[in-house]
Amino acid sequence: MMNLPSEQLVVVARFDEDVSWCNELSIPYIIFNKGRKNLPTNLKTHNLVNIGREGHTILHFILSNYDNLPDRILFTQADPFPHAPKFLDSIKQMDSHLPVQPLSVRYLEPKDPKLRNRPEFESGIPPQEILNQHMVSTNGVEYYTEILDGRFNVISPYQYSDPGIQCLSLIQKHHQNSVRFVCRSIGIDEIETIHFSYGGILSVRKEQILRHKKETYEMMMRFLLETPEHGFLMERMWLTIFGYQPLESVD
Repeated sequence: MMNLPSEQLVVVARFDEDVSWCNELSIPYIIFNKGRKNLPTNLKTHNLVNIGREGHTILHFILSNYDNLPDRILFTQADPFPHAPKFLDSIKQMDSHLPVQPLSVRYLEPKDPKLRNRPEFESGIPPQEILNQHMVSTNGVEYYTEILDGRFNVISPYQYSDPGIQCLSLIQKHHQNSVRFVCRSIGIDEIETIHFSYGGILSVRKEQILRHKKETYEMMMRFLLETPEHGFLMERMWLTIFGYQPLESVD
């Protein structure tokens, strides 16, 4: 168990990214470093083995501090800005975040090299017109969420299939029952569709984490570490795990 602040904390899952932006934070943070031990000594760092992607960092933190969680934890990858350009501004609004607050607004911008062989190369994912229509703003925090079907395909607001996900062996085996299988494997209620926000970048109230027993998070960790593929699926499960409730309207 770590000595944690009682109110707010930013938990950063780092490999080798530049995390100098942490110096700009006005609230406590900790960097869980899985890459080179080359960070300045003034940054608050805890070293972890390089397994399980950011999901391992999230679960390691929860399991290590289950009885000592701050009131609000913001989980993020070490380079959140491609997914959340206004990330630092969003942190300043933490006092007014939703109980489960997504912070991402997009997967990839137009002309990103990762989209070069996809039809979205010119538009990005989601296309800007979709983002303009469906991005939500609550208390000054902008975010965008998608609905995924039982095979982890995006069905709304912008429908597309991510080949990097559809090739995973679990999805190849369970097809449209993949989400239900993952829910069952990690000990939560089975559902057929889920909400998703890119990158595992979100803030969560302590109560939303404690809605599951510690043993359930231990199940999640076992599932996560069964195969490296499961890290990509767990990234898509966090909003569901923490009990995200979508708003019906934009303010």
